[in-house]
Amino acid sequence: MIEQEIRGVTKRFAEAYNRGNVAAAVEFYTKDAKFLHPNMEIVSGKQAIKEFLETGRALGLRRINFEV
Repeated sequence: MIEQEIRGVTKRFAEAYNRGNVAAAVEFYTKDAKFLHPNMEIVSGKQAIKEFLETGRALGLRRINFEV
């Protein structure tokens, strides 16, 4: 049950991001969330995560995929 919920949330997050809707993708985070990306500093807070994801799109990261 929990695994299915995690898969569902990550799928919806990726779908929103891949459509270019960073605002919808960020809604899955709380205002004090932490975003962990390999080999990078931790990104703290919903607004900072939004800016991080927008920067990624601006640099050409158009699609993401999660393995759960």
